[in-house]
Amino acid sequence: MENDATTEMVHMLESMVSSLNELLAVQEKVVSEQSEKLKELLESLQRGETLLNEVGAMARVGGWELDVKTKEMRWTKETYRIHDISEDEKYDLSKAVLFFDLPDRSTLETALQRCMEKGEPFDLELLFTSAKGRHLWTRAMGRAVNVDGEVVKLTGTFQDITEQHKAEEALRTSEIRSRTLLENLPQKIFLKDRNLVYISCNENYARDLKIKPEEIAGKTDYDFHPKDLAEKYRADDKRIMESGKTEDIEEKYIQNGQVKFVHTIKTLVKDEQGNVTGILGIFWDITEQKRAEETC
Repeated sequence: MENDATTEMVHMLESMVSSLNELLAVQEKVVSEQSEKLKELLESLQRGETLLNEVGAMARVGGWELDVKTKEMRWTKETYRIHDISEDEKYDLSKAVLFFDLPDRSTLETALQRCMEKGEPFDLELLFTSAKGRHLWTRAMGRAVNVDGEVVKLTGTFQDITEQHKAEEALRTSEIRSRTLLENLPQKIFLKDRNLVYISCNENYARDLKIKPEEIAGKTDYDFHPKDLAEKYRADDKRIMESGKTEDIEEKYIQNGQVKFVHTIKTLVKDEQGNVTGILGIFWDITEQKRAEETC
């Protein structure tokens, strides 16, 4: 009886060991599969990060992430490049904001605080000095990431827009110079769109019309001239629009209730693709010249 009990106990133990081995084998298989999936996931994330860095470098746009609790920051390669610092260096929020010049630094700090507390996104253009002393115009954008109604991190983009700012400033300077030149010319100058509606004019023409230059926008010749002259001016404009040719015209012009004679040059205005966008006119008073010719 005792031998039978012992034999039964041995069989039971063998069965338990076998079952345990099967469980261990299953567990090993599961762990192996999970490890493989984890490896694939990590490789996928690494590929994604590589792609993000490559795209960021080509577009010259960096990325950043802020842990709201620890205030630690993560940057893409382009963000490190703009800062002129090594990717081995780590920055928290308190150190990162020091790259921004005052008073823009305070503006950024306020925007970050509101984003963390209220989830308000921001889009700012800020003056910035890199670790190598490069003075840049930058654009910082950010938004909140919520988990269960709580802001846990901020993510955004960071871009060097210095060249864009230089181009915009050069354009503004060019526009000011052009406007100054136009305002100091003795001739009257105007610009109309394809529908012969005024877009702008210089001070000399606006003075004749007894308006400010910006007030001409949206008006037509009917708003300023007698009907017969307005129709004549518009007929000339339409003819030039159809022919595509610049024309020199001597015509009547009413100034302060008096009939004058002017010499007018009208030409088409085209965009970069060669499409007609409007008509440009310049004219000047030739009344004295006409009277002298009539006297002779």
